[in-house]
Amino acid sequence: MESKKAKAFMRWYSSLMPRLERNLVIHLARDLKAFLRLDAGVERRVPDNPEKQVRRVRQRLRQPHKDQIQPVRQGGPRRARLLPEPNEAISNFQTFHSLVSPLKPGKMLDLGTGAGTFSLIAARLGWEVTAVDARTVRTPDPETEKDPGRAELVRSVRWVEADVREFPVCRGEYDLICISGILHHLELDAQIKLLRRCSHTLTFLAVRVVGGVVATEGLYEGRNYREPGETREERDQVPWASWGNQTSFYHTEESLLRLFQDSGYTQTMVMRPPFERNYTFYVCLPSPLTKQALKLEDLPVDVQELRYHYRNGLPTGEAHAQDG
Repeated sequence: MESKKAKAFMRWYSSLMPRLERNLVIHLARDLKAFLRLDAGVERRVPDNPEKQVRRVRQRLRQPHKDQIQPVRQGGPRRARLLPEPNEAISNFQTFHSLVSPLKPGKMLDLGTGAGTFSLIAARLGWEVTAVDARTVRTPDPETEKDPGRAELVRSVRWVEADVREFPVCRGEYDLICISGILHHLELDAQIKLLRRCSHTLTFLAVRVVGGVVATEGLYEGRNYREPGETREERDQVPWASWGNQTSFYHTEESLLRLFQDSGYTQTMVMRPPFERNYTFYVCLPSPLTKQALKLEDLPVDVQELRYHYRNGLPTGEAHAQDG
């Protein structure tokens, strides 16, 4: 009897062990892979003192922009959500005017100005505008303007023929940067470089995003778009095509917002509804020019009153009195 029980146990044990060994090996391999990713892994020792740890972190923060671009991962494509339906009663020019008119006029840089409409709107509002575009075929000519007032307005803008990818943008030189209709005509690498150069300044962007089935390129999702024209010469003759690059990258909106954050902008406000299908404005707030944190005591308010209302809330009667 005991011999039969022993044989039955051995059969059960023999069938169990392969599954147990297989599951155990899988978990061990997974944990070992995770361990090797840590700084405590093979030949990568954690620094002994805090100074070395801080130095390592700073080196990673200063990594070149190319670290944002990884080889294309050809995973299964997914379907991205579309933007809300556009409001056909508004235009991109109306939206831009609504965004820029409340601001105190200063120096504005218009990258990819095209026909210069945004530049002229800002100039009419008192801004000192520098308009940059690689093509000059659509640049306004004051000599051909019949209206003397408009001719003078065109002359007030500094028109520069240059590739936006190469135009220098110095920190603190401009109060506002406008990038309208050109970001989605650049390759991903050029997008990252351009936004990193501009992220220290308030930036208005009009960008077309992609919906539907998308793929993953590095840290971002979207779709590669082939620009019109078979050759460089043919593309250069198309006013709305890219300048030089054969393909460009259209982001999903989630990927585009991630790109803004990775490039150094602190926050992004999205304009709704879009002015065209999957085409809208984004207001990107810059990174601070100073590393000194803003203190509550520096604000032009009664600090004690502010702290009191923060803790206790505004009395109902006083709130109604202030609203009136």
